[in-house]
Amino acid sequence: MLFANIPPTLSLVLTSDMVIYLIVRADGPETHAMDVENSWFRVPAATPGFEHRLAMIMDAAGKIMAQDQHVG
Repeated sequence: MLFANIPPTLSLVLTSDMVIYLIVRADGPETHAMDVENSWFRVPAATPGFEHRLAMIMDAAGKIMAQDQHVG
């Protein structure tokens, strides 16, 4: 995985066959919301094991990103 941050609000998680993008939106003076979406390359959703692979990638990315959640 490769993580890329494009200030002020876009973060990308890149793998060999997908991109997860995260957009942080301020929804108050001290709070924010985050939109998370993904896009696959060359891997149809009907591929056997697709859901398992997606779950593994999202879990790994979530663990890595959780390390930075305390930074405000």
